[in-house]
Amino acid sequence: MTDESDGREPPENVHALLHRIDEKWRELLETLDAVPEDLLEDPGASGEWSVKNLMGHLAFWDDIAIGKIERALAGQPAAEVEFQPLNDADHAARRGRSLAEERSAMHQSHAAVIERLDSVAGIEAAPIDEAISPDTYDHYAEHITDIRNWRQREGV
Repeated sequence: MTDESDGREPPENVHALLHRIDEKWRELLETLDAVPEDLLEDPGASGEWSVKNLMGHLAFWDDIAIGKIERALAGQPAAEVEFQPLNDADHAARRGRSLAEERSAMHQSHAAVIERLDSVAGIEAAPIDEAISPDTYDHYAEHITDIRNWRQREGV
């Protein structure tokens, strides 16, 4: 995961944060829709991972974002997370899951993030944005790039 927020102003409120998330989410879905169905399980979209693996990975980090939203709302500092061991463990746990399961998990986890943010939409967003941008819209952007680069390399 990368943090692309350097130099970017935080959103004014949670409505604006929702807008940022929605823009990248729509771009992610367009990028996913451009991958032929029969290639979604082929490795290489991000390292060894397939697009299917990325769907599960994004679901996992959107689930993590829910906890980070709660911590930010409670005024608690963000917990330091070593993401690679978490990625490895989650990837191993998802090995037997189908494409349909991973796609569904991705959409459900994203919907949960949006629902929670909608419930506090009028409040100031900087602490929440700081907590979740690496797991949501910046993370989507990272994997949009991965998928597009993979498609270009593969001639898809």
